[in-house]
Order: sequence, then structure tokens, then C-alpha cells
Amino acid sequence: AKNTQGLFIVALGGSLESQDNYSNSETLFEWAFKHFKAVLLIEKDEILSSLPLADGNSLGLRAEKDVYHLINASLIKPAFSLNLNPGESLQDAVEKDQVVATAEIIIQGQKDVSIGTVNLLANRSANLMEESSLPLEKSFSDRILGWVLKVGVVLLFIASLIFIIRTINLMRQSKRRQEKLRARRSELEEKLKDEIEQENKQQRINRSNF
Repeated sequence: AKNTQGLFIVALGGSLESQDNYSNSETLFEWAFKHFKAVLLIEKDEILSSLPLADGNSLGLRAEKDVYHLINASLIKPAFSLNLNPGESLQDAVEKDQVVATAEIIIQGQKDVSIGTVNLLANRSANLMEESSLPLEKSFSDRILGWVLKVGVVLLFIASLIFIIRTINLMRQSKRRQEKLRARRSELEEKLKDEIEQENKQQRINRSNF
């Protein structure tokens, strides 16, 4: 049976005339589709490694096909690593789509498990260096770490920008408060001055009456 999550096969022993075989198979299929899922580990044409070239650039090595892995439905995509093995027929020059190496896919956990291999193809024709060599291992967790670092840099930049904007706003608010206080103080001083002048004027009037 097949759905969007994967493909399952059930083999049950029993009489061909028994209808229970079909219902039991259906039950097993439903259980499998409910408790397991297929996750995409590697996408077809995804660049998994590279080789140095004679001109100083590098040759990308891409996956020949999609690679899926069946896991428990409650789990997330597992970390994995690749053990790269160069092809026996690797020469000084390679053609586009030539198989340059194979990558053994190893699921990382308490006990590492190999789940198969995928061919790595040259993404273009190129001349290799005399001593071109493949990295022994390229870990998915290393790629995750690279993404995390990039995201961290972006978040740090955003946090710094927010801090600067907030500081500027606080300075502006403080300046406005100081301006309001100065205006209020000037207003009170003018009012007090007027009151003093009125009081002095009244005193002069009172003295003149006597």
C-alpha cells in the first residue's frame, strides 16, 4: 500500500478463501501509515561536496537522486553524515553528470547506522587538480550548524538595530521632557514675576492713599 508518506508491504500466511486476510492487512497498513513517515534526507541535485579545480575554483558534486528515510512519525528529521568514496575511474578531467564518487549515508544516533549510498555527479565538465581529494565526511549537522551561525548573525544584527533605535527614541523622549520642563519653568517664572509686580503696584497704591 502507498500514500504520500511512503510504501509498505504486508505478507500474511493464511487460507486464500479467508476474508480475514484482507482486513488484517488493512489494519496493519493503517497502523504503519499512522506511526511512520518518510523524510527527505537528500534532494536530487543537492550539492553535497566539491573538488578543487586547476583554475582555483571548485567543482560541485550533486546527488543523483532523492534519498528518503523511514522514521517514527513522532520524530523529526535525523542528523546524518556522508562518507565519501571517490570513483575508481576518476581522471584529470571529468564530464558533466559523470559519477565522481559515492556517498554512504549514515544516520547519527546512539549507534550510527548506514542506510545506503547515493552517487555524486559532477555538475559541469572541468579539469581537476593533480591531487584532488574528497573530504572524508560531510555531516548534515555541520550544515545545520552553518545555518544556525548565519541565523545567529542576522538575529544579532536585528537586536543591535533594535537597541540603537530604542536608544535614539529614549534620547528623543528625554529631550522632549526636558523641553517641556524648561517651558513649564519659564511659564511659572513669568507668572511669579507678574504676581510680584501686581503686589508691588498694589503696595504703591496703598501708600499713596495714606
